[in-house]
Amino acid sequence: SWVPSEQNALKIIIDGSMNDDLATEGWGFIVRDSQGHALGAGAGYMLHVQDPLHAEAITCLESLQAAQARGISEVHVETDASQLVQALWSDDQDMTINDVIFKEIKYFTRLNFNFFRITFCPKSM
Repeated sequence: SWVPSEQNALKIIIDGSMNDDLATEGWGFIVRDSQGHALGAGAGYMLHVQDPLHAEAITCLESLQAAQARGISEVHVETDASQLVQALWSDDQDMTINDVIFKEIKYFTRLNFNFFRITFCPKSM
């Protein structure tokens, strides 16, 4: 069931996927208000993806850039990638292969949003 974000921030639900054979990625996101109404969405495709965590991080960054471009200043990102949440709330993933994109997301959110939260939400079966 729908759970609204804290502080009336818009919720951005993200999901990235990776094709291991081709090192390609598909990404998508949807922006919802506190009642769960869709306000916008985006999707895309990228080549040269390192691993599934890299795919999810790219998805996160793409969604945040889209939100910032639309003037949104308070966001709550929801992902099914617990490692991404850990990487953005700690320094545990520093000095790993995806370190640069994690740092880019951290700096981007600090510079562009009054409120930012990212939480883990497992996929339902």
